[in-house]
Amino acid sequence: MRLLIKLLIFIFLIFQIKAAAEGLLKVTHLNVDQGDAAIIEFPSGVVMEIDSGKGGGFAGSESMGRKSIIPYLKNNKIIKIDIAVSTHPDFDHIGGYQEVLREMSVSEYWESAGHTTNTYKNLLSIIKNKNIDYYLGYKMIKLRLDELNKTNFFGKNVKVVILGPLFKYKNNNDASLCFMIKYNKKTFMLCGDAGFDPQENMADKYEKSLKSDFLLVPHHGSSHNYNRKFLNFVKPEIAIISAGYQNKFKHPKNEIVNAYYSAGVKLFRTDILQSHIQIATDGIDYKINLIDNELKEIDLSLSRISLENGK
Repeated sequence: MRLLIKLLIFIFLIFQIKAAAEGLLKVTHLNVDQGDAAIIEFPSGVVMEIDSGKGGGFAGSESMGRKSIIPYLKNNKIIKIDIAVSTHPDFDHIGGYQEVLREMSVSEYWESAGHTTNTYKNLLSIIKNKNIDYYLGYKMIKLRLDELNKTNFFGKNVKVVILGPLFKYKNNNDASLCFMIKYNKKTFMLCGDAGFDPQENMADKYEKSLKSDFLLVPHHGSSHNYNRKFLNFVKPEIAIISAGYQNKFKHPKNEIVNAYYSAGVKLFRTDILQSHIQIATDGIDYKINLIDNELKEIDLSLSRISLENGK
């Protein structure tokens, strides 16, 4: 069943690949049900994780750290995470870090803001007990990135830039950290659950500098987080939607899927593909790899409609 779905996706995309065995940047959006988690493997060998999906126990949920993230790391012989990032402290973005931080070697932890939940307190306790270097907020992270970029920490011709949040916002989603990863001619953007206002602010400040080849659709394709001006400046060729199959929020919203299709963007969805979605690039060409990670049995007929019509 999944093979048929992948065949449909391949119809939309002509792979542009001449990737060498070395010097690749790999950005893997993990299938973590309703949540976000991405593993970035840099040409220098540095590994960064951005978000971790939900944790276990809440409303009967399974830990995505245990179910998806750690198995991916082990299968790819990744024994250390240099930088773990929380774009914001919502449960579906930090919950899985409880297992990841306990079981993996982690050097640094970056996050947008503090919180009062038990999950957040547990993470702080693990960070303290394991002596993980801790960076809080836009300004501190920007200074750290300036230091790392000067030393080619991520690799030659690789830069990681923090774009936001540009202001103090009232809710966690809008306060999401937003990153751009540049490698030669290819650029990735990941902005957590950043909403309309922070996207508007970034569009006004950066304008055409937002142009990126690959975009993680903010907030799993929520209609409240869509900003046409932002999308028009980013102008991605490929967009990833990380969401749970038939989730209770009905993400991604039909109008958002259609808006991206209308803008000529090729969409890859974890809920439909039930796979990790990996983009590998040498900075010039790229390849999309779909790595099986089925969390739920899906209805192929509904998936077919979703892929062909954006419904």
